[in-house]
Amino acid sequence: MRLLRRHARRRLLGSAAAMLLIGAGFCASARAAGVIQMENNLLLHADRGKQMLTFERWEEAAAEFRLALQLNPYSPMAPALYHNLSVAYRRMRSFSLAIASAQRAILLTPMFEQYYRGLIDAYQAAGFLTLAQEKLRRIVAVNDRDAEAWYLLGLACQRNGRPDQAKEAFSRFVALAPHSRLAEALRAGAITPPGR
Repeated sequence: MRLLRRHARRRLLGSAAAMLLIGAGFCASARAAGVIQMENNLLLHADRGKQMLTFERWEEAAAEFRLALQLNPYSPMAPALYHNLSVAYRRMRSFSLAIASAQRAILLTPMFEQYYRGLIDAYQAAGFLTLAQEKLRRIVAVNDRDAEAWYLLGLACQRNGRPDQAKEAFSRFVALAPHSRLAEALRAGAITPPGR
């Protein structure tokens, strides 16, 4: 950009073309400053949302997370924002929104244990854990190569107090996705039952 400005000053100093080139450089830097300001605002709302969760002010937390997502829905922070939004909705007893937010977090960052547990928490809070378990069984009956469904089924069985079924589902998951972080954690025994 500096080279462009120098060139414009040398060749066309005082002309309208030089003013346009210099003005274009100013607009580009103003746009960059706007992007930085937007990211700062996103971080501000995300931090406020986390504070509101800490203070158990669920509605305000949800509002802050929604504002952050509206500022930049494609931010690298979006999965965490959706997860936190799911927690706030769950506490507000807006279970369908909690489930949808947890699913969105998983969609944006698959194979992240905390987001899967958040979804299972939302199903359990809504009273749909058994229903979710049945649906997951139907999914794996139709497509037994769906590693994500096997993992979720394992978590649901664990939460429902069916450790043998959970172990079977987790072993199917490990067979399908042996190199994933979740499979490595399962083999190492690092994943504990939800709720502990």
